[in-house]
Amino acid sequence: MAKASRGLFAAQKLRKRRKEFRWAYAPYKRRMLGLDYKSDPLQGAPQGKAIVLEKVGVECRQPNSAVRKCVAPGTNVLFADGNSSPIEKLEQRWRISEIATFDPQTRAVEGSPIVDFFSLTQSEARQIGALEVVTEETGRRIVCSADHPFYTSNGIVDARRLELGDKVIVMPVPGVEKQPSRERVLNDEDVLKNIPPSSRSNRIISELYSKSLLPLAYDNGKIAQLARIVGHVFGDGTLSYSKSGNGWTGKFVASGNPEELETLGADLSSLGFHSSPVYEGESTSIINLHSGTQQVISGHYHILASTSIVLFTLLKSLGAPVGRKSDLTYIVPQWIMKAPLWVKREFLASFFGSELEKPRARGRNGTTFQSPSFTICKSEDNIESGKRLINTIRSLLKEFGVESSEASMKPSVIRRNNVKSFRLTTYVDSGFENLLSLFGKIGYRYQKTRETFSRYAYEYLLMRKRRIERAKEAYSRTLELRAKGLTIKQVSERLRDEGYDFGRGVVNSWASVGVKRTERLGSTARIGPPFAEFVRQQSDLNDGLVWETIAEVKRSNENRLLDLTTASNNHNFFANGFLTSNCVRAQIIKNGKTVTAFLPGDGALNFIDEHDEVEIEGIGGAEGKAYGDLPGTRYRVFTVNGVSLDALLKGKKEKPRR
Repeated sequence: MAKASRGLFAAQKLRKRRKEFRWAYAPYKRRMLGLDYKSDPLQGAPQGKAIVLEKVGVECRQPNSAVRKCVAPGTNVLFADGNSSPIEKLEQRWRISEIATFDPQTRAVEGSPIVDFFSLTQSEARQIGALEVVTEETGRRIVCSADHPFYTSNGIVDARRLELGDKVIVMPVPGVEKQPSRERVLNDEDVLKNIPPSSRSNRIISELYSKSLLPLAYDNGKIAQLARIVGHVFGDGTLSYSKSGNGWTGKFVASGNPEELETLGADLSSLGFHSSPVYEGESTSIINLHSGTQQVISGHYHILASTSIVLFTLLKSLGAPVGRKSDLTYIVPQWIMKAPLWVKREFLASFFGSELEKPRARGRNGTTFQSPSFTICKSEDNIESGKRLINTIRSLLKEFGVESSEASMKPSVIRRNNVKSFRLTTYVDSGFENLLSLFGKIGYRYQKTRETFSRYAYEYLLMRKRRIERAKEAYSRTLELRAKGLTIKQVSERLRDEGYDFGRGVVNSWASVGVKRTERLGSTARIGPPFAEFVRQQSDLNDGLVWETIAEVKRSNENRLLDLTTASNNHNFFANGFLTSNCVRAQIIKNGKTVTAFLPGDGALNFIDEHDEVEIEGIGGAEGKAYGDLPGTRYRVFTVNGVSLDALLKGKKEKPRR
């Protein structure tokens, strides 16, 4: 507006000016257009009725102002990259960490930054109380606060409300602990040695600095993506460069399934590099075999490419092979060999996503896993270099406790230039402890199907291990009870009362004949359905998540409890594998709009079930926004099925059933 009017007729001028500019005044515009009324789910009413759609987690920023869901020190929290860390070690690095969460809508595991980390005082922890929750199938356990919520087949349930036989959602694999390291990986000199001739070295170095990729150390937030991409180049990816004008063009090509290539493209994007859309092609090839016969191979393929001389130079500097890998001499780069275990895992998992067979169960009952194998092809002149490469991979596997065989060699094909190539194959030992380490600590990257199956296989093997441990416990208990003079029938009944499910015939054999090799006890026992049937039983969950059954909930003396807050609207995380998450999401009856409503009072969530009819009202945040430290929450529940929530909490009334 211009300067304020003064003097004669000033009032008339001001009135005219206010009328002319009134639409620039936001409160007037909102009032005249009815924006507040239109955006308000209650449409101007102070209260409204709603139907509860689901229980969800909306966390507070402070532990005592609303939702509390705490776990004991030593509890492993799963990161978005599949690795883990004890929760107390996140205190110094939660700001740079991204943890795994579960989206109930898409039923997929996603990543989320952490926005807060805190702990309860000992008096607060004692006031809430701590419980230890144990599952039946694998003996998985967690110590948490009594109000810590779990995702179950009956919805989200507090630990204190869990009952024997309840099914809870579990992420089986723990990954490896993410240990920090500041050791240098790459510097300017390393990159300058690998810049193609006639390329603009200053521009390449400058761009790597601008993308925070130089100098490169293990504590760089992008080291995991780089390790994965280098691992893919060792597998199904290729690096190549060619003359272009006065310089050189570098090209990175990845191949695989479209979904996995999209994931790889996202990793490239996070590094600051552009990639092409996934391209689908069709190819037919005639190959000559060593036997003198020919074979026709045809089919579809999918690739993703990035033509960046900067990316090419970076990957080459990190030890990725350039050109046809069967004709090259190379081994696993030294920076991978010296890296922390979790970085080695990223490299191996990506390589295995290309080359390692998926978990397969065989045998008459379909319960025994066969040895997975991986293969590399080498020309006749490079067989020894291929064996050296496999030996470096085998040495990496040993660091994870995984044993494998020496490479066996078979003829492959004869190329057009009459060069013979051979297949070098290595088998991973099929012992279940060995496979537990393979699937639980390494797994697969850029191969969703194999990654999912490896999680199922890990859970299945854990069940077998648990069965063996229980058999040894029951055998020891049988001998102890027989020594006290109990009959076979009495021993069998006592074992059943103590939770062991071994039949009277097995108990009689243990007591009468004995066991020659106790280390083999229970290893041949039937542990449940065949692996294929077990996988089908988990079909309602995605991403390798499984159901486990609650076997025990008991009190714990733990008096130190820790918690974190996620940025994701899912508001959950995996603690010791358990999916843990409070608030309800309700649908207003008169207009069908969905809102999130706060449940005031400790334990209020226990009085709410899906499809209950509730009454909600505005909390009263400033300018109609969220209240206090409850992000996105503007309403609260005050009645449930027509009864005051406060009366339910104080025990004055019982909740009516609908």
